[in-house]
Amino acid sequence: MSQESIPRKYFSGGIMDEDIPIGRIQQSDAIQVVGDSYGLGIEIVPKGKNGETIVLQDIAAPGTPKEPEEFPLSGPNDVLRGDKAMLNFDLGKIQEMNTNREKTSLGLTLVMGGPFEQTFKDYIAQEQRNFQEIFARHGLADALVLYGLDDVHATLIGLDGVKKSNRQDVLLPEDLEYSQFLSDAAKGQEIQKMNLGHVLTWSQQQQPFDVDLGPRVLKEGRQDQVIRVTPDGLIVMKGRARDRTLLSRIRAEFEVEANIRHKYGREDDEFFFVIGYLRPNPSLVSNTEFTDDLDAYLTRQRQEINVSTRINGVKVVSYSKTTLQQDARRKELELSLGAPAPTIDMVDYFADKAQLAPDKFGGIDLNEIELNRQGSRGNIQFDPAAIQPFLEAGVDGFSPEIIGLTRINNVLSVLGLEPKIPPSVPQAPAQ
Repeated sequence: MSQESIPRKYFSGGIMDEDIPIGRIQQSDAIQVVGDSYGLGIEIVPKGKNGETIVLQDIAAPGTPKEPEEFPLSGPNDVLRGDKAMLNFDLGKIQEMNTNREKTSLGLTLVMGGPFEQTFKDYIAQEQRNFQEIFARHGLADALVLYGLDDVHATLIGLDGVKKSNRQDVLLPEDLEYSQFLSDAAKGQEIQKMNLGHVLTWSQQQQPFDVDLGPRVLKEGRQDQVIRVTPDGLIVMKGRARDRTLLSRIRAEFEVEANIRHKYGREDDEFFFVIGYLRPNPSLVSNTEFTDDLDAYLTRQRQEINVSTRINGVKVVSYSKTTLQQDARRKELELSLGAPAPTIDMVDYFADKAQLAPDKFGGIDLNEIELNRQGSRGNIQFDPAAIQPFLEAGVDGFSPEIIGLTRINNVLSVLGLEPKIPPSVPQAPAQ
């Protein structure tokens, strides 16, 4: 809560003064605003012209309400218009989101789509074109980035493990032992190793299912999330399975049967996917014609969207970036729902076993070789001027590395110990 007070003259939202029944009351948060299209509880702290707080009991007699001069709100992100949140871009968060998109972050996930079936891809493409038109109309085409249609996906459940190896370049078997999100939720408690093989068992038992997007699909109070643009610039769409609790049941099953916890908990029953994102641009905030235009489009679309798609299969994806772009997918395993699954060890399939951790490199440990160091040979002279940059950079040693091996057929000759063969003596011709 910011506890920031916003002067009334800056407060918008179309609430009629006559709809605010302020009388002699003891609790300020008991006031309700009710209009034709609004149902909103607010807190009112009346203040005088010099900023002093006026106790509600000091307001004029009942039936003669005094209009407060300021309405404190919980924060800039909570300003409401009707039954939905207004657009409120945060350029700092947009910049942070763009930076994080480019970071290498190895992990494993189970997704729906990426790509979806063609009819659903066509619908997404139309939505993307609509956004393009709005941004181009206001000179903001460069601020909009749309996902490739084959990249759009919805996460069913993240399979990320606790990174025990602390390696950022590989995904080792030890990194796939314990569910990251289960560990986060059960800090200090003993947890069991996750069973990635349950993905194969589940996919064989789960039949294909339908997913719906529409104005009455999400739970009450979340209808504005059918399509929206978040403060950090993600263009997000949401739906639910036609069997409305199916996704939450699947996520609960993975937590109970396989010790794999969904990032947003087992109760999450939503089908969430991103179709694009924004680049930071000051006009996203300052151009009110643009924000009004985009806001009107989103409001209209929330009532008009009515689309479904069938989920016939899922994918397990090992990725190097959380965006799951095609070039960030290290390895995939596609599974058809209700069909036989391959007989494989999931950890063996996805872990980078061929790349050893730093403390397991092979080779010769020079620290274990007993040498008679006399200091009379190998006297290397260094140019102090050439060495100075290394000293200033804090380099205080080196790690020898074997970069090549050459086969030697005769070790003695390399060491200079090959026996000398005397020249042959010609014999006198026979008499």
